[in-house]
Amino acid sequence: MLHEADESGTAFRYAGSLPEVEDRADFPNLAALLDYQFAALSVVEDYAEALYSAGPTLTDLIGDSY
Repeated sequence: MLHEADESGTAFRYAGSLPEVEDRADFPNLAALLDYQFAALSVVEDYAEALYSAGPTLTDLIGDSY
């Protein structure tokens, strides 16, 4: 949603750059949304790490010869 509102990456830095959109942000709600998204991403990351940590490492596969 942030990218769609500001594809150039500059509108949130400079007031008046967002056409037909308010220049203000609701920071408490934005912070809550980002916290929620971070928690969801952390769950996925934990799952992936647990899945791959059960497998062999590169050292297990080829030894210390590299």
